[in-house]
Amino acid sequence: MRAGLSSGEGLIWIVRDPIVKNEPVKVKGRYTGERQEYVEDEGTKDKRLLIAETEFGSALTVMGRTGNTLSGVVRDAFDSKYKLGTLVKNSPAVATGAHISIIGHITGYELRSRMKECEQWNGFSNRFLWCCAKRHGTLPTPADLAEAGLNTQLEELVETTVWAKKVEEMERDQEAEALWGEVYRQFAENEEEGVVAATIDRGDATMLRLSMIYALADGSRIIRKEHIAAAAALWQYAENSAHYLFGNRLGNPKAEKIFDALRQSPQGLTRREINDNVFKRNLKAEVLDDLLQTLLRLGWISVQKEITGGRPAERFYAKNKVYGYELRRINELSPLLRGDHRTYFVRRGYELNPESSHPESSHRQDTVRTRAPIRVVRDRGGGSSMRNVRLRNRQSCRARRRGVRLGPDR
Repeated sequence: MRAGLSSGEGLIWIVRDPIVKNEPVKVKGRYTGERQEYVEDEGTKDKRLLIAETEFGSALTVMGRTGNTLSGVVRDAFDSKYKLGTLVKNSPAVATGAHISIIGHITGYELRSRMKECEQWNGFSNRFLWCCAKRHGTLPTPADLAEAGLNTQLEELVETTVWAKKVEEMERDQEAEALWGEVYRQFAENEEEGVVAATIDRGDATMLRLSMIYALADGSRIIRKEHIAAAAALWQYAENSAHYLFGNRLGNPKAEKIFDALRQSPQGLTRREINDNVFKRNLKAEVLDDLLQTLLRLGWISVQKEITGGRPAERFYAKNKVYGYELRRINELSPLLRGDHRTYFVRRGYELNPESSHPESSHRQDTVRTRAPIRVVRDRGGGSSMRNVRLRNRQSCRARRRGVRLGPDR
């Protein structure tokens, strides 16, 4: 286990192959015209590497430097590229058959601040499983792990790991194959756009690997239905985490600037007002049209035509977006998951009426499931305050745990 990600060449060097060089043969100070090979570096025999980066923000910072190859090497390693290497002049080390895993720790604010726009769109972010975590409680004096009774579990884990190394091929049984077909079809039919969609774009590949891990941990080379369900539950949490981290980002600074300006203008803005007030007339008309069409397609804004003395004017308004949960209808699509199996969730943006206290009042009743009632609280400026929404939601959750019902004035 190592730490300190800084460059692609440094990552390859840790799991490098033996470095063999060729030099001319010299006898009694004179070259004979022949050449011989010699091993300059023995390399690394164990090609497994676990990177535990407790300061993942530093890795994101160095990736933003010009000429840094860390992002490309990490993406190649995820794709199981057989031979990792970079075309450099000095010390062109390569790594064959390396297995690299990365665990990173970072706060949400630092992640959003340091991850460049390019890394969100070039596939780097969707090669990670993003999981949000928070403190569950306080434990001033933790108990001794030796008294936790983990020895038996550790022995079983070691035995399972030794057995799993002997497995060369895995397959799904009939029920798992049918369920996987439904799940894979849902991934293929997902038409979301934006930063979140780019972050979770490799959900099918990630779920496949997770189902294999769960099957091996269960001591089976056959992937069964419960292994896919367990992988889907973990992916559900990771996808919800991605929406929590990047749900209010479009990945286009100019489009986000337009949306922020519209949120601060309840009366709406026309194209001319957006170009004059937001971009100081420094944006071409075709570029502005593309940005507005993108926001309209994603459902972040709405447009209304105004009758004038000449050509009708279009006025744009920001929509109130609150991220909730939508349950994919696997229970109806597949007979394998009848009953209480809730396998797969995704987060979507609901358009809320300011007078509404529940997303179902303005969305399709048959597909919406929400974790808790959400109320949009108007601030003094007339816009919707996301901080108040989160605060209201948190108060409602705490009140339900105490058995208290909050009134509209609480």
